[in-house]
Amino acid sequence: MDTTFSAGVHGIKKVLVPSVLINILSLAVPLTVLQIYDRIIPNQSYGTATLLLAGATLAVLLDALLRYVRSRVLAAESSMMEQQRYSDTVRALATSPVNEIKQLKVGGVQNGLDSIAKIKDLYSGGLLSGLIDIPFALLFLFLVYYVGGALVAVPIVVWSVTFGFVWLSGARAKQRSLQHAKSEDARAGFLLNLYRNILGIKRQANEYKAFSAYKGINQAHRLTIAEDERKNALAQECIYLASLGTSVILVIAGASHVLSGDLTTGGLAACSILAGRAVAPLSALTNLNIRYANMQTSIQSVKALLSLSPSRAEESTASEKLASLHFKALVISRFSKHYQVDAHLPAGTVCQAICVDKEAASQFLTIAAGVSPGHSGNIAFNDTNVEEFSRLKRTSYIGSRSSILHGSILDNLCGFKPELSEQALSYCQSLGLYDVLTQLPDGLETKLGELPTIPLSHSSIRLINICFQLARPTSVICIDTPELDLDIDTWPKLANVLQQEANNGRLVLLVSFNPIFTNLCTESLRLERPLAAQEGVTNE
Repeated sequence: MDTTFSAGVHGIKKVLVPSVLINILSLAVPLTVLQIYDRIIPNQSYGTATLLLAGATLAVLLDALLRYVRSRVLAAESSMMEQQRYSDTVRALATSPVNEIKQLKVGGVQNGLDSIAKIKDLYSGGLLSGLIDIPFALLFLFLVYYVGGALVAVPIVVWSVTFGFVWLSGARAKQRSLQHAKSEDARAGFLLNLYRNILGIKRQANEYKAFSAYKGINQAHRLTIAEDERKNALAQECIYLASLGTSVILVIAGASHVLSGDLTTGGLAACSILAGRAVAPLSALTNLNIRYANMQTSIQSVKALLSLSPSRAEESTASEKLASLHFKALVISRFSKHYQVDAHLPAGTVCQAICVDKEAASQFLTIAAGVSPGHSGNIAFNDTNVEEFSRLKRTSYIGSRSSILHGSILDNLCGFKPELSEQALSYCQSLGLYDVLTQLPDGLETKLGELPTIPLSHSSIRLINICFQLARPTSVICIDTPELDLDIDTWPKLANVLQQEANNGRLVLLVSFNPIFTNLCTESLRLERPLAAQEGVTNE
């Protein structure tokens, strides 16, 4: 997958040269200290000391400049990669089959989108860029051995023990990360469903039950987070103690070498600085292991979204004019019951879907529009079987509940497609919505997401959705309970618009028990239980 190490390596290539120069310039300070202690101070060569200090200062300034350049490059790469991943993910969600998205559940999709920002450092190479310093860490350790001899064993032993402990902790972190992801999915899904159904919960006085359910889910989630943070804090403390312990032990051991005459004072100072430079990449490598272990679930969440199989509607047939719609032994499943329909509907008609179970009829509309998959059977446009995504492109679906998106009212009217604005406004005027919207302070440019409350009624929100769906260049209109949430005065206006659409050659499928809309229907489509299922019920 191109979302982990392959993308990180691409980012590393952009900062390879600055990172190499930074490590080379970092040799200036320890070499300067070594020369000052061993040669300049004993010989009192102040002119040479001035030149060395000027060179060391220039090296430090160049080092700071290169680090700034590297951080800016990584930040820009991180931002671009994050934007690209969001685009790829949203495109995958928009073009993937509905049943695959349902398998991820609401919490899985939400966490997958949130995880993109969490692992952007891995995409851009910011997390893996510390690996560039590993060869130089070996070089610094060799210089410690060259100057201080056996003192090189101090950083090697200390960091070997530390890295072994952190590696084992990272293996456990993967398990904790999986538990954290499961609890986060459950919590996010519960909250999203709670926001969606909060009015129904309050109407039924089920606040206590909802609170109790959330309390249990949230407690498990918080315990997982607390355990994860405790283990990560312990690993970070081990890294800090290892860095501090390396310096302390090296100075104590080096002091004994200085007292015995095996090492000069300048050599001890240089070894201490070189060991500190060698410790930095080792610390980065240890942190990489911890962060990568914690990122496992985020990586899997993003991978699950990007691995959705995109569907593609055939452009040649998507614009083909509809002559007839054929349901070939289409079977829908609702709980344990199955309903079958086999019908042939010509274009330019208004058809009512009828079923004993009204919810099954509503589900039939979602299948006809490609919003949800059918149990079995086929749907043919002009005698050509079409898949879900193709039906979604050819059909305007208007559900019984409508919502609006963050943006202006005009954006919602045209579905964020400016080319549909003129047609959407025409439907808006026909349905009597235009006068309502223009009474708002900013009119059609009212930003809904920037207001504390939505200044629209349920009727206006649904009419906005109806105008957008009618403005889409589709051949079929599926509308569920068109009378729901609308004012009584709006019913005949909507009925006239639907009749005009049918006269213009569009096929209208509706589920309604309102005479104003049922009187429009020239065809009826009945969903019935299969014969075998009916006989089974009779035998029982």
